[in-house]
Amino acid sequence: MKYPRSACIITVSVLFLAAGFAGSSDDANFSTVKRHSNNVYASGVDAQSELSSVLVGSGIEGAFSPSPALTRSGGTIHWVKIRDRIDDRGMRHVFYRQRYLPPASLVDAESSAAEGVWMVGAELGLHYDAQGELRFVFGTQFEDVEVTNSPVIGSAAEARAAALDSPSFTPRNPENITLEAIDSQLSRSELFLHSTGNGNSFDYVWETPVSDTSGTEWIATVDAESGELTKLEDRTPWSVCSPNSNDQDSAVGVAQNSSISNRSVWATETDDRGVTYTHEAHKVSSGTNPDIQVFYGVENDPCGDSDTQDYSLMPIKTIGGNPKYDDYTSPDNVPGQAGSDAIFFTYKTMATFDAYGWDSWDDSGGDAKIVVNAICPLYKEDNAMFAYSQAYDYVPRYGVAVCEKLHRDFSPAAAIDVVAHEWGHGVVFSSAGYAYSGDGMTYHEGFADIIGHAVEWYNQASGSAAERAEWKFAEDRDDDQGTWRRRPDVDDGSGGHSYHADDPPGVSSDPYQKGLRLSVAQYLMSEGGYNPVCDRLDELDGCDVNVNSIGTTMANRILFKMLTDYATSSSDWDDFGELGKEAAFALYNGCPLKNAPSQQGSVAKAFEAIGYPPTYPFLVPCP
Repeated sequence: MKYPRSACIITVSVLFLAAGFAGSSDDANFSTVKRHSNNVYASGVDAQSELSSVLVGSGIEGAFSPSPALTRSGGTIHWVKIRDRIDDRGMRHVFYRQRYLPPASLVDAESSAAEGVWMVGAELGLHYDAQGELRFVFGTQFEDVEVTNSPVIGSAAEARAAALDSPSFTPRNPENITLEAIDSQLSRSELFLHSTGNGNSFDYVWETPVSDTSGTEWIATVDAESGELTKLEDRTPWSVCSPNSNDQDSAVGVAQNSSISNRSVWATETDDRGVTYTHEAHKVSSGTNPDIQVFYGVENDPCGDSDTQDYSLMPIKTIGGNPKYDDYTSPDNVPGQAGSDAIFFTYKTMATFDAYGWDSWDDSGGDAKIVVNAICPLYKEDNAMFAYSQAYDYVPRYGVAVCEKLHRDFSPAAAIDVVAHEWGHGVVFSSAGYAYSGDGMTYHEGFADIIGHAVEWYNQASGSAAERAEWKFAEDRDDDQGTWRRRPDVDDGSGGHSYHADDPPGVSSDPYQKGLRLSVAQYLMSEGGYNPVCDRLDELDGCDVNVNSIGTTMANRILFKMLTDYATSSSDWDDFGELGKEAAFALYNGCPLKNAPSQQGSVAKAFEAIGYPPTYPFLVPCP
């Protein structure tokens, strides 16, 4: 166990908590606006007027006075609303992105640039209390903008053609890609302005999907002036055969793990499967729980909808008077036990999201489609993934693919945290909106792990037996985790995972290894104590921070709210402590008497313990 190095640290810690405690007249009237680099932070009763004094560009609703900002390149900057949400406490969270509109004389009227281009990383979140008063602003804006190239490539078709013609990429034979697939790739192509590194100068770049010889889709980044292919990334975090009816019955679900008792699940009646199958793996939407459909991988789709669709809605037999999810071998090989796990854990995941004030994976009640025994690419066996950007042969768009079991005891559908992790990617895409590239991949995997743990602890009692909550990841799939071994509670130096800002991962670019830091903060807030890395590297900053426990319920709700209501696509490690304090205050304040000091303090200490102390040394006060 790591203990504080000196009494001075204890004193500072106590003073830190006290500094933000509501009660004094100074706290009650506190307001500030600060910026580090291009970040904007405004909090308190005068947040609106303070933001107005530094805001660059028009378009944000309310009493803001700035005109469209002129840039060194002659264009103007505007803000465009991208998300507007009222949470379960009546607070409103509005998000804007900053767009650059070039002068008409410099671009062709038909060019995509003429409509305005998002400057990647420029995003603001404005947060209003239940009375409609602006209380908190956080995000990033660019102020002194110079565009250093021209959008010579003005259309998605030109950008895609440039990527396909690059000598560093071998494209799929045009005869093997359909017109529909090409149209889909063109519709998902987009022109951006990327900073060249200093936040002042920017280049036009295209991002366009392209398929290689194997059919794998990549996102190609193309310089919009030269046509040079500068980057290729696989961004997959790893007509559908639809249910025949909504006539739902209770069903028996047999789990993959024989030590688990049969469950009560759901199935809907069908009359188009012949006499063998009476039902399909389908739960009809009810209340705030979405429609859930379970598919399984097949070589030849019996629905006949597409020769490239390697999955079909799972058929269910009636046995002993009840529809029953079980493994069948006749007349078809149907992995009903994996289907039972998938529908049960998807339901539990969506019910947890509902309890957190979030409607399905997308906050819009979107259908939840999951494919078990999916026929994934060979290197993805025993894995699972969320398909956000497009449909694949083995999974529908916005669906989860649980790949075939090859080396493990059970398929990943047997583990609630894995199922919830994959749906968690949908939450990340639909809230903060991190792209699955660069550092965004780290935040995706880190927050998806947080969601996986949160759903497990919400639905399962603690313990080490099957389907009991613990701080292992995917333990119900196979306790011998291998490269899946992600434990925020224990650091024995194996696996190359990173527990701290200054604890390098085994593979510098591995988003899972770096993303574990978020789960470490989650664990410390839940259980309290010191960062486990300090038993291995006790010289790290933050190893003398003893985090106060607030339990899994509070910790998980705070981190989920931080992601869904406060983080933006430009939020990073240095921001999470501040955003977490705001989420803790919003959820647990008892103003005017208390400003949730224990919950805010736990957030602040947890992120300090992993090497990212909050930027500002005070807690959010009562108004």
